[in-house]
Amino acid sequence: TGVAAPSALRSMLSIEPPIFASWCGSLAVVIGIVRISFKGGTIETAGAVLMLSVILLLLDRRRSAAVLIVAGYCTCCVIIGCMVIDGAFDAIVIADAAPALGISMVLSAREVAFIYYHAMLNNLLVNATVLFCVVYLTLAALAL
Repeated sequence: TGVAAPSALRSMLSIEPPIFASWCGSLAVVIGIVRISFKGGTIETAGAVLMLSVILLLLDRRRSAAVLIVAGYCTCCVIIGCMVIDGAFDAIVIADAAPALGISMVLSAREVAFIYYHAMLNNLLVNATVLFCVVYLTLAALAL
C-alpha cells in the first residue's frame, strides 16, 4: 500500500516523526527549486533525492550524537571555506584590483566580479553543496 511505505521507511531508519516530516518538507522544497529555478530534469532531481537521502541516513536515531556533531563540524567547514573564498574575492573587488587574466582584454574588478558571481550563483553543484549544508545543519540541530 502507498500509505504504509513512508511509515515503513521511517521505522526502518528509526527517525522521529517531526524530523521525518521536516525532511519530507525539505525534499519537496529542494525538488521544487531544482525543477523550477534550475530547470532540472530527471538526473538533477534524482541527485537531489540522493543528496537528501544521505542526510536521512545520518539522522537515524541509532547513530550516536557524535556522528551528527562530527558531520556538522565538517559541514560548517565547507560553509566557512565558501565564505573565506567569497570574502577574499570581495576584498579584491572592493580594492579594484582585478587579477591579470593572461589575455589581452582588460576587465575591471567589477566586471570580473559580475562574471564570477553569475557563474557561481547559477552553478548547480555550488548550490547543491550549500543546500545540503543548510538542510543538514537544520535537521541535525532538530535531531540533537
